[in-house]
Amino acid sequence: MVHLFRRKDKAAKASPSRKGAAASVTFQKIPNETSPLVEDPLKSPQHDDKPPTLLEAAHAAPVFTMSDTVQAQLQTKYKRDVIYDEDDHLGVMFQLYGSVWPRVLPWCIAVMAVTYLFIYLRNHGIVDLTIADSTGHNFMSILVSFLVVTRVTITYNRFMEARNHLKDLFYSCRELIQYTCILTNQNTSDEAQLWRQDVAYRTIVCLRLAMAAVEHRSTGISAWDVLPDADHATVPLMLNMQDEGAKNYHPPDDVVPIMRALRHGPRSVEDENFRAPIIYAMNLREALTRPRSDAKIFAQRDWHVNETLKLLAITSQFMSAYHGLKKLAVTPFPFPLIQLNRIFLFAWCFSLPLVLIHDNDTMVETLVLVFFTTFGFMGLEYANIELDDPFGDDPNDFPSTRWAESVYEDVYIAIYKTDGYQRAMELRTRITDRIAGGSSSVAREATRSIGS
Repeated sequence: MVHLFRRKDKAAKASPSRKGAAASVTFQKIPNETSPLVEDPLKSPQHDDKPPTLLEAAHAAPVFTMSDTVQAQLQTKYKRDVIYDEDDHLGVMFQLYGSVWPRVLPWCIAVMAVTYLFIYLRNHGIVDLTIADSTGHNFMSILVSFLVVTRVTITYNRFMEARNHLKDLFYSCRELIQYTCILTNQNTSDEAQLWRQDVAYRTIVCLRLAMAAVEHRSTGISAWDVLPDADHATVPLMLNMQDEGAKNYHPPDDVVPIMRALRHGPRSVEDENFRAPIIYAMNLREALTRPRSDAKIFAQRDWHVNETLKLLAITSQFMSAYHGLKKLAVTPFPFPLIQLNRIFLFAWCFSLPLVLIHDNDTMVETLVLVFFTTFGFMGLEYANIELDDPFGDDPNDFPSTRWAESVYEDVYIAIYKTDGYQRAMELRTRITDRIAGGSSSVAREATRSIGS
């Protein structure tokens, strides 16, 4: 997560006029949503004499014909990143956004209150609960430290592994569409352009499905809800139709008995959620191999088998990264270790005052030691909880939606450079609000209620 650890001063130097540039961008709304797309600014009549350079084309301000939903997407608000200045020590220590302070502070106060109670009982001669021999508590400290540090190590490794798999997902999508365009750009027929557009469309849908699948637990949006109804050829697959979750899916009538006959047993909504990218990846592979059975697509140049195998290999790399994310999502941290760690942690924190009070008669010093010791151990535990599932809308979670949308835009650019503005805008309009952002609010609420 490079962006999470970017210093404020470096970020400001990298984009000194970011606010001014954002304020200068305006979009003109066209009332008629069904009107045709505007023509390519590079091919407009005023440029017939001398084709503009790429820089001149970038400064041109084309008026897009788009619906209200697309205009709303251009103003999408993402969750705020966790940004801090490493040189500002006080700012780092007391920053609340993305911090464990709000969740750990109540436990620190609770342990301090228990400590004060033990001191009060002893000083007033009611009962002395302090521990004279701290040998046993010292051994317990070693065990707690081992459990907490071990979990921190495992959680961080899982966190970085998930980030690496995300990197492979994005890398594969960009490579796939760029190789597709470069290897086939000599074929400029309408059939070839439509084929490249279809490959790009299916690549984006595969990536969006993968994002929806791994974020399902946090967002409540099922991967199947992201797809348009026309792509629901195999929904609900192996779902048990008696379950409440299956009632939100309406597959073709002739599909249900086939899927029921094929399944080995009932599957949950989460099972089918992770199945969606796998099923749709076959559609992408089918599109990649279509030129081998349809000679009209590449009439100007033969489609070599090695080029097909190259694109299929990149698709396999994409699926390998997705299966890595799925492995992390369906394989949680072992419960026995979590339970053991949690029991020893709370027992140690709330018994620590009994040892410190016996060795130290100063109330203020004891309370301060208890506060910071509790903050350290409890803080590590809550840091583990924060990083354990990096897919969602928590401050320290990956901004995967924003990263994925950046990949979509790179795909549009590749199509634009190969087939022109019109084909790129056609692809952009195919990526609807439902695909880019998720299901409707009604479907989202229904899916969230299923998960609960």
